[in-house]
Amino acid sequence: MTREEAISILHGIRADNLNFDDLYTKDKYNALSMAIKALEQEPCEDAISRQAVLDKKELVELEDGQSFYCISPEDVETLPSVTPQRRDLRPRS
Repeated sequence: MTREEAISILHGIRADNLNFDDLYTKDKYNALSMAIKALEQEPCEDAISRQAVLDKKELVELEDGQSFYCISPEDVETLPSVTPQRRDLRPRS
């Protein structure tokens, strides 16, 4: 099954659950809406780890006493791609 087919099926199920008089039905409707939204997001093909980038930072100290952190573009370009982790879609209390 493709993502598009799954989205279409979920839209159909959601349309069958439009009775908002019942709180449980409303929760199902909202859950289906969240699932559709998650499936509609495009996957990331070229993600890198934030921590891996930060691990590449170097402290540069100038003669006048100023200092700053620097990351070279070459270091970022050589980092391996990672598989992004899905965020928790549950509402925060």
